[in-house]
Amino acid sequence: MSFIVTSMFVCNPAETAEFYQQLLGMKILRRQKTPEHELIFLGFNHNNETQLELISCSPEDAVSARGISIGFSVPDLDKTLERIPALGGKVLSGIISPVPSVRFCFISDINGMRVQLFG
Repeated sequence: MSFIVTSMFVCNPAETAEFYQQLLGMKILRRQKTPEHELIFLGFNHNNETQLELISCSPEDAVSARGISIGFSVPDLDKTLERIPALGGKVLSGIISPVPSVRFCFISDINGMRVQLFG
């Protein structure tokens, strides 16, 4: 078994994809249209990686970040944090380092989804 996808229901999948492309360097792996939805799958082009699936929806069905976060590692946490506001996200916490080898923080994406960045 494997963990293959995290799905987020968002009002504007293309705008959300742009945020993750600019912030993390994710790539659009594929796009699909159904009669009801537009779907965009993002990843880093690694074999068997977990993908981020963005599904179009109405505002009342859009993502709610209460009680969940998604996490990504970044090569330079400090530089990544500097770019968040310009991309439309928000920094939610300072850098947390419970032990010397671990550094992370929380941000929100343009939809209010809580994202944990490790670096």
